[in-house]
Amino acid sequence: FEEEINRYIRIFQSIGTLFEGRFHSQLMAPAYEKKDVKKIYEETGITSYCPNIAVMDKALFQRLCPGKEKWVGYDTWIRRTIDAVDVFGTGNVYTQVVAGAELAKPYGFDSVDDALRSNLEGCEFFARNGVICLSTIWRPHKHAKLGYQPMPPLEYYIRLTKEFYEIRKSYGLAAVD
Repeated sequence: FEEEINRYIRIFQSIGTLFEGRFHSQLMAPAYEKKDVKKIYEETGITSYCPNIAVMDKALFQRLCPGKEKWVGYDTWIRRTIDAVDVFGTGNVYTQVVAGAELAKPYGFDSVDDALRSNLEGCEFFARNGVICLSTIWRPHKHAKLGYQPMPPLEYYIRLTKEFYEIRKSYGLAAVD
């Protein structure tokens, strides 16, 4: 990842010339080693970092995120995300799930409750370690690996968003009360 890291540093250094000190910007990138996260923090003015996990469940991560699994691995991805809190500070490291992908057939959970449980346990774990967990909505597409299939019910997204917020709030990681 060295070339990629150096490119990000150059970009954020250029943007940083427009500000004094640190500026509110977030790097969405792979889960880098702690030494690399520290280099990014020290050489740029950004305030947050976001290595998106995509799916919380280990088996689904390995199946749905083969590149992440091959180059970093599930357990290492999680450890590096938590290690980044030592660099950026509590509440300045984020991760995100692609909500709904964990229900996609043929690999996903059989029920909304099982999918919610997986995501909420993951969110709680990350929050306990100072990482803010967010979600984005999975959008099935006929040309994607999972193909087109019905999206989870709206109720799923509402429950997930509400519970993620409650978990963040309970750990002092919610932006608003």
